[in-house]
Amino acid sequence: MRKTIDQPALCLDVPKTCQLDELIKTLEPKNRWGEVQSRNGRVTWLDTFDWRLFGAGYVLEAIQYTNDTVLVWRNLGYDKILARTLIKNIPKSHADLTASGGFRQLQKIVNPRALLPVLNAELNLKRISLLNDSNQPAVIIDLFKLSVKDGRKGIAIRPGLLVSCTHGNVKMFMTVANQLEERDDFDIRLIDPIIEGLAHIKRRPLDYTNNCQLQISPLAHADSACKQILRRLMEVIETNINGIKRDIDSEFLHDFRVAIRRSRALLTQIKHIYPPDAVKRYRDAFSELAQSSNELRDLDVHLLEFSNYESYIPANKRDALGPLKVYLKKKRIEAFKDLGITLNSKDILRLLKSWQVFLDVDPPEYSTLKNAKRPIIEIASNQIWKLSQRFIHDCSLIQADSPGPALHTLRITGKKLRYVLEFFRYLYPGEQIGPFISDMKDFQNYLGEFQDLNVQQLSMANFEQALIEQGNVKPVTINAIELLREGLHDRQTRIRSEFPAYYKRFYKRFGKKRMRKVLGVGNT
Repeated sequence: MRKTIDQPALCLDVPKTCQLDELIKTLEPKNRWGEVQSRNGRVTWLDTFDWRLFGAGYVLEAIQYTNDTVLVWRNLGYDKILARTLIKNIPKSHADLTASGGFRQLQKIVNPRALLPVLNAELNLKRISLLNDSNQPAVIIDLFKLSVKDGRKGIAIRPGLLVSCTHGNVKMFMTVANQLEERDDFDIRLIDPIIEGLAHIKRRPLDYTNNCQLQISPLAHADSACKQILRRLMEVIETNINGIKRDIDSEFLHDFRVAIRRSRALLTQIKHIYPPDAVKRYRDAFSELAQSSNELRDLDVHLLEFSNYESYIPANKRDALGPLKVYLKKKRIEAFKDLGITLNSKDILRLLKSWQVFLDVDPPEYSTLKNAKRPIIEIASNQIWKLSQRFIHDCSLIQADSPGPALHTLRITGKKLRYVLEFFRYLYPGEQIGPFISDMKDFQNYLGEFQDLNVQQLSMANFEQALIEQGNVKPVTINAIELLREGLHDRQTRIRSEFPAYYKRFYKRFGKKRMRKVLGVGNT
């Protein structure tokens, strides 16, 4: 099969009685069609756990026949085939996708998540091709019938006709496609087969997101509003615990940790709405739970960044980092086992059960806590105002010679601000908060990279010492690690000079006048 890259396609609903050999008799040109081929196979639709492909408007499907497997990356709705090629095995991650053949962009979308099967279907395919002057397929017409299983029961998806073309044959494709669209018994397919198939097995696309931005009434009591958000965060925590235990990909741990941090931030930033003893108990317990996953997350980041680490040293010395990668993988196995023991411990199970009970109980009708029954928009606006002005003030104190810990402290304040903005984004009309969140993310990414580079340098020094103590490490490996540390230091020095530009852009968005207008606070 020749690779197909970024070619138009057309998918049509057709009558169940449609036959290809009869259909081509109605199409021009009549004398350049090949023979009808019949194949049976199995289609596996792939996506990440958080539906990154579907969310971006894409579909990835592996079509397995008896002797070969075809990987197809296309638009949702079947109007364009972005890449199509033969493969040996169904990909399980971005690393399994070939960078050639048009899949490079797909790699970037998937990374670092695993590719998981979201739906399987049995396929009956009949194909006929319009041949070009070289007697090669130019336009391909596939009549497909799919069926999915709900338990033991097979459920048929409506048959369809897919028209596509090979590279350089768009004109011939348009000729055929126009003729088919004009038929009264054919209709443009409006519902993609993957959506129809998922509906048959009672599953919805985008059924997972780590997003905690809910539609909450601005006048809702603060205690009730915050419980809605905390319940959503608890769903994310529980879902990702299962993914962590299965060790599918590193993002389950990432989402788990973010949900814990957000829960702690909400408990501490929106004050005087819950009993102080309960707030302290869960705040401290979640802090310990997050800390128990620090080592595993750090090792995941090192392994995810390893190809980037290699770019810091000359190409002819990169193989010398091999022992470091082996060491990191070994340490990760140990850290994963330790976290598994923690997550399965009675203490954690009791904590999560107790937390769920706390969340399930609706707040009392009356409360002596001073902010519990105030409208959430008042509490949120005041806290966003305080955090944004504190962040601006702390930014103004940063000088060219300010130590790294000062930027780390600034990053923590910024993270609290970003979380509160995300929690209460939809309390405000229109899309007033969205631009603030976008700017805050950019600034946070910058501060995060600066801090990561600092941590990575310290970690590499520790890893180097550990390898030396183990013995049998070659000098070339030690030299490569030292070159890596130098590269990380140089990168940190370069980006340090970018701080004023980020601050200026942030200040322009979060200035007092603008924030007062959006929040309606801070006028005194």
